[in-house]
Amino acid sequence: MSTSLDGSRVREAIRAAFPDAITESQTQDISPSFMYLPQSHAQALDPDVSIVSGIRGAGKTFWWRALSEEAFRNVLSDTFGLKQYATMDVRQGFGALPRDVYPNKDTINLLVAQGGKPEHVWRAIILSVLKNDTPKTAADWKSRADAVSVDPQLFDRRMRDFDARFGAEGRKVLIVFDALDRLADTWTDIRPIASALFRVSLDIRSYVNIRPKLFVRPDMLEDPGIVSFPDASKLLARKLDLLWRKTDLYALVFQRLGNVPAFGDEIRSFCASEFDMVWKQNSQTSAWMVPDKLRYEEGAQSRLFAEIAGPKMARGESGNKRGVPYSWLVNHLIDGREQVSPRSVFSALKTAADQRPMDDWDYPVDPKALSIGVSGASENRRNEIIEDYPWVNDSLKPLGEVGLTVPCEYGDLIGIWQPKHLIESLGQQSGNDMKLPPRRLDKGEDGLIDDLVELGVFSKLDDGRIQMPDIFRIGFGIKRKGGVKPLRR
Repeated sequence: MSTSLDGSRVREAIRAAFPDAITESQTQDISPSFMYLPQSHAQALDPDVSIVSGIRGAGKTFWWRALSEEAFRNVLSDTFGLKQYATMDVRQGFGALPRDVYPNKDTINLLVAQGGKPEHVWRAIILSVLKNDTPKTAADWKSRADAVSVDPQLFDRRMRDFDARFGAEGRKVLIVFDALDRLADTWTDIRPIASALFRVSLDIRSYVNIRPKLFVRPDMLEDPGIVSFPDASKLLARKLDLLWRKTDLYALVFQRLGNVPAFGDEIRSFCASEFDMVWKQNSQTSAWMVPDKLRYEEGAQSRLFAEIAGPKMARGESGNKRGVPYSWLVNHLIDGREQVSPRSVFSALKTAADQRPMDDWDYPVDPKALSIGVSGASENRRNEIIEDYPWVNDSLKPLGEVGLTVPCEYGDLIGIWQPKHLIESLGQQSGNDMKLPPRRLDKGEDGLIDDLVELGVFSKLDDGRIQMPDIFRIGFGIKRKGGVKPLRR
């Protein structure tokens, strides 16, 4: 049996829906019609949720940007029911993308180097954001930070004035912050600046009509140098995580495919004729919304994805033993904490769509292409975690070099690490401003293993052995019997 979808058209649509890499700078070009809101994310976007945590690629920067733009807020309000965003005034306080409304990291670090307390810098930024009056030069920013420093009550007076004015006007203002790991070039410099923003955000929560929202990575919330301050628990109690279930991921995939300008009508018509699933267009935003069955039902999602990637992961009668593409793809992209990001799914599908399908495969994407896609996504995830935690590469590179196969015993890891004096080497690096060093290094190799488990790089099986999910294993060149072959280095 073969699909009636045109293979080349489907692959073109995948390439259009999922660019080469979903990075912070590319979110500028994403259409609001590509937006999909899982229920857990709807809760995280509540203005009263101060901290939104998410792994790399989970959507922190996307939501930071989306909340700041009227077109995206209209979709949130009209399509997904977040009515508070119909009138919400959202302003950006900091992010990775260059903006005129807040100072860049170099200006912030200059102000701190010139003696300004990070708290005073953030208060000056917040007052400027609320006033819609942005200084043009570092000297102007310094003048405003100095004014806050000289008069300790200035910030509170002006915040009360803003709060009262917004209340009288019947509106609320949300200030969003992102990319806090880019506040400086070294982790030693990042910590005090980020911690100051957390403390100031806690103070802001006392106002009725002004709310802060910080999009942060989980590691920042685990760093005592950032969150160890009085009453931090009150702020962290308002934290929610950006998590993606399998159904959420595929709903997002279909949402994008159904809104690709040159292809969307084909897949929408196909869904209606073959599966009796009708897409509805939002009259306000013109976005086509994925049907409820493709949002919540694995069976419906699996049937449609089978029209794209086939019903099984191999040809022949025994093909089902290799798995079903719908489940296989996500299972090979999930980390040890059972989390997977849309970025990994997009990367895998985009790479798969770039492959020439097998001549005797009757679907747009074949199993070999999916395997190549997973390998590419693993390479990307490897690079990301090395950027965040350089010590992970020092720990895993020796495992790939000796041809380790997982699952393995504790002793196998220790037998590789100890001759290389890894713990001693990591200890020396930790004293040289290593970004986010291992937290349990004082416990030796056992502590290092626990740290890798905490990051989702390793997982522990019930029998005590150590397993490694494919999203990291492949990229680091580590073997697994019967698994996707590791990348050669």
